[in-house]
Amino acid sequence: MFVFDDLTMRDPKKDAATVAERLAYFHNKTPVRGPLPIDQEANAQAWPGESVLPEVQASDLRIETLRSAMAHKGCLIVRGFLNTESITPLKASIDRVIDEDIAAARAQDEEPIPTAFRNPPCNLPVYLPEPDLTWARGFHRDNGSVMTVESASTAEALIDWYLSLNFRDLLEGYLGEPACLSALKWVLRRTKFPIAENGWHQDGAFMGKHINSLNMWMPLDHCGGESGAPGMDIVPVRFHDIVDPGANDAVFNWLTGSGSIDRFQDEETPVSPVFHPGDIFLFDHLLLHRTQFGEEFTRPRYAIETWFFGERNFPKNQIPMRW
Repeated sequence: MFVFDDLTMRDPKKDAATVAERLAYFHNKTPVRGPLPIDQEANAQAWPGESVLPEVQASDLRIETLRSAMAHKGCLIVRGFLNTESITPLKASIDRVIDEDIAAARAQDEEPIPTAFRNPPCNLPVYLPEPDLTWARGFHRDNGSVMTVESASTAEALIDWYLSLNFRDLLEGYLGEPACLSALKWVLRRTKFPIAENGWHQDGAFMGKHINSLNMWMPLDHCGGESGAPGMDIVPVRFHDIVDPGANDAVFNWLTGSGSIDRFQDEETPVSPVFHPGDIFLFDHLLLHRTQFGEEFTRPRYAIETWFFGERNFPKNQIPMRW
């Protein structure tokens, strides 16, 4: 069984060079729109049972199961997907990556010596030019997160881990084409208190509606529901379009105003599922959701958010990386 690497054993310069090559692969590529998984959902098997959100044990996960769940509610909880032996060292690595990122910001013009926890690829500013790179880094620091590629060694170790889980075969079977990652939307998270209200949103509102996507959200703690650690609030509806944002009471123009959420209260009340370490949550760019927030959340929650796209049909603005 593959266990997440001790990053101190990795070569930070080699990992940074590898991630730079993954970014450079898409330098001159233009996305090509093609058939999407959602186009095939009319023929998907009906989801069995009456659960508000579809969920399966990892041993029962199949492409057909994923298609059925996505057609039914636009998402799927997979219980016990991860080997939990990797979670403790992974959380420790996230601490180091986030702490070194904060230290780098405080150092300002001083260029820190690359380590396995802080070794971004040299060409990242080419694909995320200023002032966007500084803004993205500041946004994540303010929200208790960091782009995974800030630690190229973490990115490479996670890619090895995902391969060991046989996730790539499932993913590419679902997408119908080879998959790529996203430098901008591959994020390591550690709760920062107090938890800000991030707002209801569909990621497709800023990624684009006609992309080929699947997100693997990986909680590393018991969270959600009334666990004391923030999970997600979800509108359990299979959307086929971007929801009208309604009244402009949202912070960003891609957020969905609270008035738009009210329309779903009678049909499908938003739910807050409970997650455990080892679970993953799969959804695409049309799911309407938000991070839980409130004073009742006092326990930290670690998580990894990994967006995958089709290698042909990808959102250029999310900085694609070759797998």
